Amino acid sequence: MPGTNDDVLINAGGNLTVVLRGSQSVQSLENHNTLWIRGGNAGSHAFLTSANGVTNHGTLRLESVDGSYSETLTISAGDLVNAADGVVQINPGSGGSRTVNGSILNQGALNVASGISLSANSGGGTFWQQAGTINGQGWFAWAGGQFTFNGGAITGAVYVVNAILDVEAGASPSTLHASGNCTLLANRSPQVTVWVQGNNPYSHASLTTATAAVNAGILHFESADGSYNSFLYTASSGLTNLSSGCCSSHPAPAVADSLAAI
Repeated sequence: MPGTNDDVLINAGGNLTVVLRGSQSVQSLENHNTLWIRGGNAGSHAFLTSANGVTNHGTLRLESVDGSYSETLTISAGDLVNAADGVVQINPGSGGSRTVNGSILNQGALNVASGISLSANSGGGTFWQQAGTINGQGWFAWAGGQFTFNGGAITGAVYVVNAILDVEAGASPSTLHASGNCTLLANRSPQVTVWVQGNNPYSHASLTTATAAVNAGILHFESADGSYNSFLYTASSGLTNLSSGCCSSHPAPAVADSLAAI
């Protein structure tokens, strides 16, 4: 059994699945097979902590059995690097929560299945969406820190909450939801919609532009779930809306929605 000071390599070839139950800490981890972080009757909730990063070339699966057990992956330093051949698969199983703590660099597939949420807590770190996809059939929320979208595509319910948002020109057609209080460095992609959304989970929503912020895509302001507001604050820095850029607001049916630019 590996320990806190061990650098762990899972690379057995074939279709090997390694199941982690209970709590485990390692120095670092590189995975080429399937690592199933599994809460259940045997071991209760499941926790994996890596002191110095995780690199995934296989499948990282967070899924419970037996009951409402939770799975948590924590990267204390470094990043969770989901390589181009990597899959992070978040499944509902039998219930419970799914959490990743720490910075993430995604070049592969990050899939959140229908009926489950993934809470990604930055701890002041960064999510780099460099390539590949984030598929939010369920609910994916990145909280705090910075979310940088410079490649690949995003589909479904993908939220940036109380974070800094930077969208680069290379991002593919996508809609990214901004909730809570977010700061926009730029939306340089004509193909990306940033939807500033007030909603039940995060209440009113505001997007504050940073100095020299530009918009080449769509900034959309619309609430969901209730009478929540969506605000744009440009302060003294202003916002340059480029020729391809658009700012839009549309109240959802039976929802009081507002847009304020200051």
